[in-house]
Amino acid sequence: MNDNWTADIEAELLRSGRYAPVLILVPPPEVGPPLRRILPGEYPSAEHAKLAALDAFAEMSRQ
Repeated sequence: MNDNWTADIEAELLRSGRYAPVLILVPPPEVGPPLRRILPGEYPSAEHAKLAALDAFAEMSRQ
């Protein structure tokens, strides 16, 4: 990922009442639209899901 990309994390409320982690990668406009990926897992709160998304992003950064 170069300096022109940005990233964000979100939590998506599921039908079960739990939350899924969401990773959003935003490329430069000339590359295309943002990529929104729901990650595996269900968590009891939005905060837990966001932390799981942050962990996934950190792991991607290390690779």
